[in-house]
Amino acid sequence: PGVRVDATVLSVHLAGPWPMPIDAWASDIGEFPDTLREVGRTAGAGAVIVAGDFNATADMAAFRRLLDEGFGDAGMDAGAGLART
Repeated sequence: PGVRVDATVLSVHLAGPWPMPIDAWASDIGEFPDTLREVGRTAGAGAVIVAGDFNATADMAAFRRLLDEGFGDAGMDAGAGLART
């Protein structure tokens, strides 16, 4: 109720950094800010909800860069701590 613009939902599952070489994961997460910005542009005034498995924690610099760019982590915001996926 009260929603005037449809939301965009993006499902994500980045490559795992282990036990495979970390290169695929680093590439995926490195490109992700550009992907999010593009999805945001196409969503217009609608909210963008991103859900899935980043195979990352706040201990990983590439994931922290996402947070530093203004993206949020609902699990962290809720105080859920680390969760296995």
